[in-house]
Amino acid sequence: MVLSKHIDALRLESQILKKTPQAQLRKEAFIDSYDSHKNIPQFEIPQNSSNEQLIYKYLSQELALDGIPTLNLASFVNTYVDDTSARLIQDNLTKNLADNDEYPSLIDIQTRCISILSNLWHAPGKVDKVTGNRVTNSIGTATTGSSEAIMLAGLALKKRWQLKRKAEGKSTDNPNILMATCAQVALEKFACYFDVENRLIPVTEESGHLIDVSKIKENIDENTIGIFVIMGSTFT
Repeated sequence: MVLSKHIDALRLESQILKKTPQAQLRKEAFIDSYDSHKNIPQFEIPQNSSNEQLIYKYLSQELALDGIPTLNLASFVNTYVDDTSARLIQDNLTKNLADNDEYPSLIDIQTRCISILSNLWHAPGKVDKVTGNRVTNSIGTATTGSSEAIMLAGLALKKRWQLKRKAEGKSTDNPNILMATCAQVALEKFACYFDVENRLIPVTEESGHLIDVSKIKENIDENTIGIFVIMGSTFT
């Protein structure tokens, strides 16, 4: 167990400050100049502002205890951003990406990204006679990450299944979805959050530690809303 799990650093710091209430040197880099013998509030908005360099150091030190992305081989993370990409991100941090009226260019970029991904999956499309570009009519949206994308995709599967069942005059109770036991945990969370039975398909050495395709037909029925598949395996 790491030290931070059984020692409350904030409480320890508060106890030390109570025993040494006198103000420290104002030039000390890690001491707030306006009230040097008190903690900076962490759970409420303070009455006075704090030195930005001090706050930067506090938060940087706190974040330094987290895992290092370049050493993370256990999850799907971005480990490097080049200077040009970082500058582009920084230039647009203040934009509200959800405001389509104010920032219409973002919608155009999103549409192109959806078309690019659709072409990778060989979705139906046509070639624009003027530009020569292959354009698809795929429906999609930008998300903050793969977990949100999974939730939205799962909901789309469930809603489409419900509409089809209602049109046929059939029950919409007890939907189920199929996925491999090596699937990303967000897939299992979808089933839990949105009341869908999760039918896990085992992975075996014979199947290359991927979803066992031979087991899929055994688990499909009229209440199956879809099959979640991923590229690769979280086991490998």
